[in-house]
Amino acid sequence: MKHSYSAAYQYTRIRQIEERDLENLRIWRNNKELSRYLRKIGEITPEMQRNWYREYLKDDNIISFAIEETETLKRAVGSVAIYDFNGPESNCGKTMIGDPEARGKGLGLRGETLALHVGFQKRGIQYYVTEVHQENAISQVMTARLGFLKVGFRPAPGGGLEDQFRMTKERFYEVHPEMLGVEVLE
Repeated sequence: MKHSYSAAYQYTRIRQIEERDLENLRIWRNNKELSRYLRKIGEITPEMQRNWYREYLKDDNIISFAIEETETLKRAVGSVAIYDFNGPESNCGKTMIGDPEARGKGLGLRGETLALHVGFQKRGIQYYVTEVHQENAISQVMTARLGFLKVGFRPAPGGGLEDQFRMTKERFYEVHPEMLGVEVLE
């Protein structure tokens, strides 16, 4: 979806994905280690990435963000999305920190926190749901730190099981009261 939402907190900023981000996103998505828990789509070519971007800009059911580190690297280092809008409900995730220099610094957690905040503040979301593969230890920890509560599990599309989580707007701001002071720009 073409949007102009942006927000920043603790040397992390999220903003609309732009054409200049596409090659890095493609390289990161093609990294089998980084994408092992994402939907299997095979090797992404530059043309496929450009086509995805054109279609994404027309899709009102997903808001993708570039995650930028703003203190030392001062560049886009990953991405995050909120998607599958269904009245007061949305999904979140597709979070990836692809830049090797940015991993392990909490940028994925802060990027997803900011994306959730944008949805609550600008899209009227009242609660989020998400699914995390049980073997994805990093995402399991991040989901708990975001404030999600486990509500069940189901078979994962690629095999194994994925846990299902839910978080209300009230719970989010109980866990992240600092976000109430973060302005979302349009």
